[in-house]
Amino acid sequence: MFAALEGGAFARDVTESLRATIKAMREAQRVGGGHPKASIAVYLDLRLIDGVIEVLASHSSVGPKRSRPTTPFLPTPGDGLTDRDDGQTELPLKGRK
Repeated sequence: MFAALEGGAFARDVTESLRATIKAMREAQRVGGGHPKASIAVYLDLRLIDGVIEVLASHSSVGPKRSRPTTPFLPTPGDGLTDRDDGQTELPLKGRK
């Protein structure tokens, strides 16, 4: 049935979307490591008209998101964020000899 949708064009489109998604997942893993996730959803809207079922096919894909590092912050008394801890003493940097 899927091969017959839109004379085969829909199956080709979904296959191309799958290939592009897999390529993006491999690239995301190469660049950022981890276990990239993605999804492809196929939708079939059905309508019965005079004993005939009309099928309108569509699909969508969500590719992998690039893994990004986290940055720690501390809350401030004014409900902001800071990357400095006022309670921590700064150590002087010594040059190499």
